[in-house]
Amino acid sequence: MNKNQFYYTRKEVEKSKDPESSAMEIVEYIDSYSLDLVTRTLAIADGRRIVLLNDFHEEIVERPITNKRGEVIRYEKRKEVVHSEIYLEPNDAEIYMKLTNVEE
Repeated sequence: MNKNQFYYTRKEVEKSKDPESSAMEIVEYIDSYSLDLVTRTLAIADGRRIVLLNDFHEEIVERPITNKRGEVIRYEKRKEVVHSEIYLEPNDAEIYMKLTNVEE
């Protein structure tokens, strides 16, 4: 186990795995990030915490191109430099703060 990794729960809303259902469900995943990459954290009023990482990388994104009437006429692909923003749920945020010896 890598001691520099922080494991947290990420929740995603996904289409049900039942092929006959159109319902959406919340699926939980266990993810991790390197504590060495943390640049900054921000508290959110609902008890969550945003973790900003110094992991700049390129991503290809599609941007809509619109005409004068605001209608999308095509999409343009662009490379953008981005960094990761991780949202910790209140329980994981509390564990992170204890792990990094910060008391709120």
